[in-house]
Amino acid sequence: MSAVEPVQLYSLDQPSIIEPVRTQNISARGARVMTQRIWEPGTRLLIKSLRSDFWARARVVYWRSFSNTRFAMGLEFVAWSGNWPPEKSAS
Repeated sequence: MSAVEPVQLYSLDQPSIIEPVRTQNISARGARVMTQRIWEPGTRLLIKSLRSDFWARARVVYWRSFSNTRFAMGLEFVAWSGNWPPEKSAS
């Protein structure tokens, strides 16, 4: 589903690295997020929703550069719990 959700990324390899980002899309197996940092493929991280109880351990599958400070990153969920916020219905 195409969904913009605020999430927080936490590096599992370097605990001092934490970055608030937004998703571009979400699936049962992963998500694409926009970031200002290059997270190398294979990097292990924790992704937590800021609007629900969803969290996942994930690994970076790819990243694409849109500018010097904007990157799209593909995440594959390894383990997860909770649910994403419900989608807003069109009125």
